[in-house]
Amino acid sequence: MLEILPGRLFRPKREAARRPVPVEERLRFALDYQASGRQTEAEAIFRAVLEETPLNADVMHLLVSNLLLQRRHDEAELSYRRALQLRPDFAAWPSNPPASGSVSV
Repeated sequence: MLEILPGRLFRPKREAARRPVPVEERLRFALDYQASGRQTEAEAIFRAVLEETPLNADVMHLLVSNLLLQRRHDEAELSYRRALQLRPDFAAWPSNPPASGSVSV
């Protein structure tokens, strides 16, 4: 909602500015960043969402994919193993995760 200020332009009301951005919307931002090559920005969002929802294997999978794109294979493998602990049927890779450093993107 906009607030009209005498002799000024419109500005958003402060209540709207304080409203948290829903997780789904933040994940869309992260995926857009990732698609445009802004991997570190996407990673920051994935990690922030995981701080709020640490048991979310789906977001962990997104982080794994992001880390692989950054060629950070050791971190990707650790995140993959955490996702497996959260959800044993989780399958980011078709079979067992590859040995550290052997994943190609």
